[in-house]
Amino acid sequence: AQMLKQVPLRLRERVAAYNLLVELLRDNGLFDKMPSYVIGDHEKPALANYADIHFNLSHSGTCVAVAISDKPVGIDVQVRHRISPPLLRRVCNNKERQAIEQSNDPELQFVRLWTRKEALLKMIGIGLTRDLHDVLQEEKNYHLQTFYLRQMQGCLSVCTATS
Repeated sequence: AQMLKQVPLRLRERVAAYNLLVELLRDNGLFDKMPSYVIGDHEKPALANYADIHFNLSHSGTCVAVAISDKPVGIDVQVRHRISPPLLRRVCNNKERQAIEQSNDPELQFVRLWTRKEALLKMIGIGLTRDLHDVLQEEKNYHLQTFYLRQMQGCLSVCTATS
């Protein structure tokens, strides 16, 4: 346990996510040898020895999330955090900003929107490399679900391609 504390938190989260991925592959009967994890364009992860399996990882605070699918998939998990006006302007269009500002819980509304946008961009395979204002306004060739995670005061969103 003492050595574990010396490992940076982000690395521990990544290791936990990889272990969860292996467990999911095993539980779904998709595991016959250790997955070879590779990083593709825009840092999208892929499995070199499982070309038909799409997956995505996310971690925030004490939460680690993994999604697997036979189609492109993106996942994002975030804990509630303070939102600054510059971040709100960078991420949200006017309509989204107004909805967040008028919400009973602006921080949770922001985290919900953020996870939805990031899950979609991760599913597409471009990550946070583009303008975020109108991400969710595009043609919907995807299925997007969002879940409130009460214990961690955050949200988890999963986006899967429909075609």
